[in-house]
Amino acid sequence: MLADWRCILFIVKCLEAYYPESLNVMLIHNAPWVFQGIWKVLAPMLDPVVRNKIQMTKSTEDLVQHIPKAHLVRELGGTSEWKWQYPPIVPGENAPQQCVAPVTKAQAARNALIDEYVEVTRKWIKTDDPAVTKKRRMIVDKMRAQYHELDPFIRGRGAYHRNGNIVGNGLVVWNYPSSSDEKSEGEWEVRGYETCRESCLLRAKVIEEELKAGV
Repeated sequence: MLADWRCILFIVKCLEAYYPESLNVMLIHNAPWVFQGIWKVLAPMLDPVVRNKIQMTKSTEDLVQHIPKAHLVRELGGTSEWKWQYPPIVPGENAPQQCVAPVTKAQAARNALIDEYVEVTRKWIKTDDPAVTKKRRMIVDKMRAQYHELDPFIRGRGAYHRNGNIVGNGLVVWNYPSSSDEKSEGEWEVRGYETCRESCLLRAKVIEEELKAGV
């Protein structure tokens, strides 16, 4: 009972603090009856938009409403042969965090962008000038792109880095192995094109050129 309370309170905290807008859907599969009782009490406390993104599932049929069957492991009624294996830590994978000069330079660049963003946001609040809005969007894209340069210096590598799922420029690659007698169309999937480093830099460059041209 206590474990269920801790679990659901953690979920609620994350939803309210971090994922109210970015969350697409959360599936809670085969939840115990105690959990469902707790959820009935806490659900009304959530914002309706967030609450509707949380779905309780009990069967494969429920899951495939949200996840293609080829992406579900066999244990959940799918056809994917994927098996979780923890990749061992690679010696030296976090060595960049010990490089003082590069991390200082990258952090200084980020701090400069943050200061620029704060300044332009103050102007943006006080004016309807489309040029200010464009400049603010440009700085946002520059900040997103620059984060990928800073990332190796401030965040340890994990299983998804070692498996090649996190590329390093904002792209995420997923592989869905299927059974030997079935070839699924979604065997490989790449996400994050819109927000990857290259796309952000391209958008920022286009906006910068437009601002120079007075467009």
